[in-house]
Amino acid sequence: MNKIRENFRLAFTSLKTNIVRSLLTMLGIVVGIAAVMALVAVGMGVQNTILGNFEKIGASTVMLLPDISLFGSQQTISSEDIDAIRSQVSLARFVAPLSTHGGSATDSTGQSYPLYVYGMDNDGFNLLNPHMAYGRSLSPLDYLDGLPNCLMDELTATLIFGDPAMAVNQIIEVELYGGISGRLNIVGVGTFDSLNLVTSVAKGLDTRNNDQSVVSLFVPMSSLSRLSGNEENAQMLFIMATEAGQAENAGNLALKVLERRHNSEGQGNYSVQSMNGMVEQLSSTLSLMSTLISVVASISLLVAGIGVMNVMLVNVTERTREVGIRKALGATPNDIALQFLSEAIILTSLGGLVGIFSGIGLAYLLAAYMRIKPIFSLGWSIAALLFSAAIGLLFGFAPARRASRMHPIDALRYE
Repeated sequence: MNKIRENFRLAFTSLKTNIVRSLLTMLGIVVGIAAVMALVAVGMGVQNTILGNFEKIGASTVMLLPDISLFGSQQTISSEDIDAIRSQVSLARFVAPLSTHGGSATDSTGQSYPLYVYGMDNDGFNLLNPHMAYGRSLSPLDYLDGLPNCLMDELTATLIFGDPAMAVNQIIEVELYGGISGRLNIVGVGTFDSLNLVTSVAKGLDTRNNDQSVVSLFVPMSSLSRLSGNEENAQMLFIMATEAGQAENAGNLALKVLERRHNSEGQGNYSVQSMNGMVEQLSSTLSLMSTLISVVASISLLVAGIGVMNVMLVNVTERTREVGIRKALGATPNDIALQFLSEAIILTSLGGLVGIFSGIGLAYLLAAYMRIKPIFSLGWSIAALLFSAAIGLLFGFAPARRASRMHPIDALRYE
């Protein structure tokens, strides 16, 4: 035990002697560990936020979708169909139609962005549950007269205007697929409880826009009808039941209403999809993405480990005479190997420790920008520290072995 303590003391002394070299060598470990910690914490935070929004309504909500090949035909979902479902399905608390259009948006400076416009009615906005931070929500007059007013989520407003408050009363020029164009006025900016649910489902329906959408605008269905000059049919319905356990029954009853109205019983033109299956699938996808990102970030640790090995090999060469003197005074090959191995482990462990705290700080900065809450795991922190020590052990082994095999006489003669 005393021998181990002495070797660690010598290792600390050696590292302090070459403090600049030691800090630069640690830097690679610090960056690698910080990147892994920050990405994992932010990734878990994003996953928790998205799944949390899904699960808020998942137990009481189902989706009713027409076959995608039927879009534009008489088998899609009209306003009369929606009224019939609302009047005949007493288990439905909200029957929220959704129509989405991809395209591009141009702000007042002439800057163009990829775009999705989401058309909804009052039930749809109740499902979104908006919390307005600036401006106002949509009014009954907006729904009734199809006024060209829209809402924007706060994150999108921040990305485009810098200050989300500046987005209110801004005019957005929109060019939508299908030749629909016009101008929309942003009357309110806020957050929406079910934003991730609506946008992810809607983008899955629109295969024409493969870009990562920057602008998301929410407008009344009547406003989309006025823009296009035709009645806007819903591409799907969100049906929220009066009770969590009645979601499937409410969806099946709504399905029967639609099939009767369109004389399509048993033809499979419409389907009901549970939100719980989507939650499980999304959870699996997000976990896989977090793992892949962490693996990519971990590659930098291997590169840093190679740097540690190179520095330790230089150290061994520079301290050849020191090794010879220690061996002449009775140090065994194991003592020499343990000294240099201790230096490598201390170097990478300290780098790992600094990297953990740096990663926590970086995660909070990223999370503040993304407006989410990072999630930290003690297990990940311990694993990061052990992994950094393991890098020191792995990449410090070859230099330590080389030093332990030096012949004392040859080492003492080294100039």
